[in-house]
Amino acid sequence: MLTGYWFLDDADVSSKKWEPPQDLLDFMADARKANKKVVYIGFGSIVVPDPKAMTRCVIDAIVQSGVYAIMSKGWSDRLVKNQPASTEPEEPLPKQIYPISSIPHDWLFKQIDAACHHGGAGTTGASLRGERSEQWSVDVYSDAGIAGIPTIIKPFFGDQFFWADRVEALGIGAAVRKLTVETLAEALREATTNPKLIERAKLVGEQIRAVRPAVSSLPHLLAHYLCRRMALQQPSRPSTATWSTLAR
Repeated sequence: MLTGYWFLDDADVSSKKWEPPQDLLDFMADARKANKKVVYIGFGSIVVPDPKAMTRCVIDAIVQSGVYAIMSKGWSDRLVKNQPASTEPEEPLPKQIYPISSIPHDWLFKQIDAACHHGGAGTTGASLRGERSEQWSVDVYSDAGIAGIPTIIKPFFGDQFFWADRVEALGIGAAVRKLTVETLAEALREATTNPKLIERAKLVGEQIRAVRPAVSSLPHLLAHYLCRRMALQQPSRPSTATWSTLAR
């Protein structure tokens, strides 16, 4: 049985084929010069009944907590029945917030101090994994990105509640079960200033990277699967094939 997180580091959408925009780098540099922590906030493409109120809540929490935030606003009301199309303008963003539509997590989570997201299994694994990228100037970023980063989870459905509970139980982040300005602001402050929580998150990141599966790309994963199938189809004869030979 294979367990643990699987990371496709050579995926086409990974940071190896992505360049950060200069204004994002400038935003992060400005935060460091102001001695501010940088966090990511994004809940995927979740559907909420009042996205404008949610946006306002997140903005106010960021300002109240004193952090700088890279915010991916994917939430909307597009699937809510009988919801009239909104003609109101988007909320104005203060200088502490950098809006972005999408960004590779394997790049971003190496550069920031904490992450707040919906708690999908893949996103949780990415934020807990951490690991500093060698290709970016360390003068811009904090030391928190060297290993796993504190993770705040606002679950909405499914296994997101499980991951929120685990992060909180391990003392490496917080579960925000009810999203308010106060609860999110407090979680952001705790994730970026509590030394014990930050240290635990670093240790978990080291453990995740230390047991990274040998099968780290799609060809190797497919070869491993085929090898397993061959062994199951011939129970009386031990298979002489291995995933390493199949992957050549």
